[in-house]
Amino acid sequence: FQDAVQICRRLGVSYLWIDSLCIIQDDREDWLEQAKQMGDIYENAITTIAATSSSRSSQGIFGTTERRFMAEEMEGYDGIYIRQQPPHWPSNGVSTLDNSSDWPLLQRGWTYQEIRLSPRTVHFCTQEVIWECAATRKSESGTDDQDFGADFEAGDYHEDIHCGYIPYSVLEQNDLRGLWWRTVLEYSGRNLTYESDKMPALAALAQRMLHLRGNDRYVAGLWEQTLVQDLTWMKNKPAKGT
Repeated sequence: FQDAVQICRRLGVSYLWIDSLCIIQDDREDWLEQAKQMGDIYENAITTIAATSSSRSSQGIFGTTERRFMAEEMEGYDGIYIRQQPPHWPSNGVSTLDNSSDWPLLQRGWTYQEIRLSPRTVHFCTQEVIWECAATRKSESGTDDQDFGADFEAGDYHEDIHCGYIPYSVLEQNDLRGLWWRTVLEYSGRNLTYESDKMPALAALAQRMLHLRGNDRYVAGLWEQTLVQDLTWMKNKPAKGT
């Protein structure tokens, strides 16, 4: 938490929201009340600080970067810096949707909608910092959205699910179906400590999707107008609590 305070001070941000401190622990009533506001909190944040490679809060946010990954000026070439590009996953790209990585934060179910609804997220990873927003995703090593190939969808996702970015009329019904199916695919591969959190951890995204789908009805992770198609799923891999 001290690392997060330090980041806010350097950014000139006066307020910091930390779920484990701002939600009364072991108080079910307060948790239910705060869970309703989770989407608004992340959606209206200046930025979300993500300790992406940390497995627990006591581990801290900042990692120790190996010297080979630190930029150094080339001798005889003023203003030109070189560094080794850290190994990324999958292949040579960086995906904040991939739950198969060794980055603990991206394996957690609750963080899925937090990152998807945040207007901008700063990922503090083992060897570098990664910036993600509705327009692009960039890393310190120089990898950006152009290097992710056809699979890069962060900007499209933010625009589609975030009601403020585009008029509802722009989205066709088929686009909304595909968007929700992709949401379920990515979310269901993540882990939850409590199985009872399965619906609440996706509720904010469902609320925004309901606003886009108009007179459709949300039914426990499925949609009434596409219920038959929504039920045609198959198991990909086991996940704890999902």
